[in-house]
Order: sequence, then structure tokens, then C-alpha cells
Amino acid sequence: MFKRSVFAVACMASLLMSLAGASLAIAPPTLDGYLDAAPTMGAPFALTLTVTNNGSSAATNVMARAWDASGAVLVGPEPASVATLAINGTVTFVWTATPSGVGTVIYSATATEDGSFNVSSAELTATVTVAPVASPAPVDLGSAAGYVILAKDAITDTTNAATITGNIGLSPTTGAAIGVYCQEMTGQIVTVDAAYVGSGLTTCVAPGPGANKTLVDTAVADMGTAYTTAAGVATSWPTELYGGDLSGRTLATGVYKWSTSVLINTDVTLAGSATDVWIFQISGDQPPDTSSWQRTRSRTPPMRPRSRGTSV
Repeated sequence: MFKRSVFAVACMASLLMSLAGASLAIAPPTLDGYLDAAPTMGAPFALTLTVTNNGSSAATNVMARAWDASGAVLVGPEPASVATLAINGTVTFVWTATPSGVGTVIYSATATEDGSFNVSSAELTATVTVAPVASPAPVDLGSAAGYVILAKDAITDTTNAATITGNIGLSPTTGAAIGVYCQEMTGQIVTVDAAYVGSGLTTCVAPGPGANKTLVDTAVADMGTAYTTAAGVATSWPTELYGGDLSGRTLATGVYKWSTSVLINTDVTLAGSATDVWIFQISGDQPPDTSSWQRTRSRTPPMRPRSRGTSV
């Protein structure tokens, strides 16, 4: 029978853990393993197991497997197996694990000959501390923060029945390209000229154009700067997470990236504190939610009634 040992690896890199045991079918192995870095939630890291043949004859079809505390077997390893392991020979198996939670996480690994995993197989257990993803810094919107809708080409409203609380601005296009009505707004429309028409009621238009053109021009420039900043923040999570379907998911703070559209059919939970930041870098369409969105396509209001956050 094999002896078992538990090894603590807490937020440190390249710590060696080892276990010596007794017997495969023909050769009692030594199992050594280590974690290549202190893992972070959602970030892949390497779990490594080295097997040594301590027996008096060669071992054949040596295989290994690893699993987490829930019993879920990790994909891999690399290599999948070794046809022949000579006396005193060693082979190293590597899995890529991605912890989905923070705190203490347990991984186990075992090796066997002839692919026969059973209770007599040697087992190595590592207890690791998984660190949470650090919240990115907020994206500075500059003067663009004073607007709830800010655009360069046009602002359209398909129903003219939205409820818009705050200012909207358009630059450099003429104010005639704003299709929102004053009746929908609690706030002001800031334009580069006096061409806004709307429903005929223009009391929501900021006096001007004059200084207002400078204000909205600056705000649009600040929006462009914020877009570039958000696009340049390094991702915290694997790209294309969940294939872009976030329906019903819980997302920790961090930076997410998709090269296609994102789908949200049911509520998404953003798990974190009131000061945490989520940045979603999306090349396709995206539904709004509480966050900073860096994207490359236009949006036409009305947006979802629960929409909060910043889309640039």
C-alpha cells in the first residue's frame, strides 16, 4: 500500500512537494510534484507530477491523472502516457488547471502502470491558496463623465419613449442628427450648432452653440481617450470566456475580452465590492450592464431599463 502525505503550497512559486510510496504492479514509484506559480482565480497554472520507477524492472504504459476537490478530472496530462519507463527512469506529467474560486483549493494526482487506476495507486495531494483577481483601475472618462449618451455621428431613438436622466451630446455632427425628444429627458442636449429639431420642443437644448461646441468637442475627445485606455488594459481572464454567452453567469472583477458578440439572456451577477471594476473588451455587439464597456460598434437607445455603466 502507498503512504499518503498532504503538502501546503500557499501563494509561493515553485515549491516542491514529494511523496514516496510502495508498489505498482511491478515497481514502487516515487511521486514528486510542484506548482509553477501561486494560482489566481481564473488564471491557468501548471500542476506537475514527476514519476520515478524504483522497481527492479521496466514499467510499461505509465499513465497519470489529476483532479480537484470536487472530483472533476483535469484535462490532460501532457504526455498522455509513457510506453516504457526504465528502472530508475523518470517521467514528468503536466496539467493545466484553472481554479474557479478563491481560497483553499485541493488538487490530487496519481500515477499507475498499465492504465489501471485503483486504490493501490500512489497518490499525491497539494493544498494551494488561490488568490483573487485584482480589480483593475477605473477608466478615467474625463469630461465625458458628464454625459449619459455621447456620440460622434448620430443619436437615434426608435420609439421616442425612453427615460433619459442626464445630459447627451453630439460632436462633430450637427445637432439635427439627434433624434431624442426633450420630453424624454431630464438633462440637457449639448450640440455643436443650433440645428436640433426633435419634436419641435427645444427647451432641453443647452444655450449656444458657442461655448457648448467646445464643451462637447472636448467630451468626445475624452471619450476617445477612455476608449483607447480601456482597450489597452491587459486581460485578467481567458479570452472568449463561455463562448460569449454570459447568461446566468457570475463574473468576478477583472478585464474580459471577446472578439465576437456577447449574449445575455438572463441576469449576470458581478461579484465584488462597491469599488471593484469590471472592463469588458468586446469587438461585436454587447448588452449593457453595470461596468465599463470598450466596444467598436454603435448603440441605439432605448437601452435595457436596468442598464448602468459606461460604454465607449
